[in-house]
Amino acid sequence: MTAELGVSDIEDYLRGAGWHQRSLRWRGASIWTHGGHDVLVPARDGMGDGDLRVREILDVLAEVEDRAPVEIGQDIGSVPVDRQQFRFGSRISGITTLRHAIAAVLGVNDTIRAAAHAVFGDRHGGGNPTAVERFLSGVQVGAGRAGSYIVPVRVPLGEADGPGPPPGRLVTRQLHGAVSALSDPDALPTGTALSPDLCDALGSLSDRSEDQPFEIGFGWSRRLPVELPPATYRFEPGAGDRLRAAAEQLRSSEPADEVVTVAGAPDFVSVTGLVPRLDRDHWAIDVSADRPLPGTLRRRFHVRLPDRRTYEAAIVAHQQERRVRVQGAVTFRRRRTELHVLDPTGFTVLDPDSQGAS
Repeated sequence: MTAELGVSDIEDYLRGAGWHQRSLRWRGASIWTHGGHDVLVPARDGMGDGDLRVREILDVLAEVEDRAPVEIGQDIGSVPVDRQQFRFGSRISGITTLRHAIAAVLGVNDTIRAAAHAVFGDRHGGGNPTAVERFLSGVQVGAGRAGSYIVPVRVPLGEADGPGPPPGRLVTRQLHGAVSALSDPDALPTGTALSPDLCDALGSLSDRSEDQPFEIGFGWSRRLPVELPPATYRFEPGAGDRLRAAAEQLRSSEPADEVVTVAGAPDFVSVTGLVPRLDRDHWAIDVSADRPLPGTLRRRFHVRLPDRRTYEAAIVAHQQERRVRVQGAVTFRRRRTELHVLDPTGFTVLDPDSQGAS
């Protein structure tokens, strides 16, 4: 990593991070200072001791920024990125179960996807998903780190299409606006950054935090200054119910949820996934599918069950975090996707080790 970092990139990073270059030099190397710390930057690339100097710079920056040297090296040597840090409760620092690790990454994906839909277009899955899919293909996820269970995410800023911010910054600002507003349990779910799908996605992160708090931290690329400081927002244990209630409140304030046509989508579907929510008044459940329906971006389904016995089986699946398979007729509405299970054979609670398919 250190051999790939150029002198000009290092100096740009230091300058953006608030370091100042002294007028004096030491054996040709420039001296940079910040908060009582000094580093020596080689005079040019390819110096004999250049690799050692770069390692020393990364070690000092790691102490100043309280981050791993490899993360800082990635920020210096890669395209400009904004950073998010998703921290979930775990009984052993830095380690979690395979099931919760997969669920956490899926929850992060859904959260960033919902923010991207709010920026690029129809968040409900209609229209052309190309811009969202292209954006998501560039988002990077690092290895889980110690400190409960931490998932570091890097969002490339990309190239601006016009005078405004680039697309990556638009998405991270959208996500920041929602997270900062919803992290306050007493705040009302209002604001241009909020969408029902984003509230639901954040609620799913709470479901996957093992009944412990979860946090989302934001760091901004220094190559594109922003008026917002780095910040971390904490969500209380069990915040999922509150966040889903916020989603429903936002949906109730929207225009009527009319049926829409989704080109290429099937009329009858079979999906597998978890049951994050029960609707006790209508023998209905929500299913978070393992993958989107073919031809759409939709993976959250409001499922109407045929009878009480089937609903009781769904309650057990919800309580035990068992995956289910549901089959039925699908109706696409602007705010949600409905699936009507016609008879009890259309609902199956899967074995714990079953992977299934959507």
